[in-house]
Amino acid sequence: MKTYSKVLLALELDDKVDTYPINHTLELVKECESELYVLHVIEHMGSYGAAYGVAAGADIEAIIHARAKESLDSVCQKLGVDGSHAILRQGSSAHVILEEAENLNVDLIVVGSHAVHGVRLIIGSTADSVITKAKCDVLAVRVAEN
Repeated sequence: MKTYSKVLLALELDDKVDTYPINHTLELVKECESELYVLHVIEHMGSYGAAYGVAAGADIEAIIHARAKESLDSVCQKLGVDGSHAILRQGSSAHVILEEAENLNVDLIVVGSHAVHGVRLIIGSTADSVITKAKCDVLAVRVAEN
């Protein structure tokens, strides 16, 4: 098995979605004795406020950012990941994941993959973009959403 020295785990901060990518990453990081970075990307606000449980009219960006930071910090604490390795960014998920992977010079990116309709039925749009554009290896872990 190939050894990875730096791994970037991209999470959605949803327990139902993140469980499998986290478990696979922890096994791999332990076996390879890798340095682990954990990333969550807040998509551009638009109409996503409701998805994060934020009422209309509130300072949506600040509330979403605060909730995401709290969730990311909690996940990192459970995983034993140092706070300096927790990354919270806003933007297009695929673009930010690729940018952080390059900035950190990681050997492997781990992303969850969803079953969606259409051409991207097997791996989903974010995972597809990361897989096709990454300069390092990518592990797309099938997530269970049920």
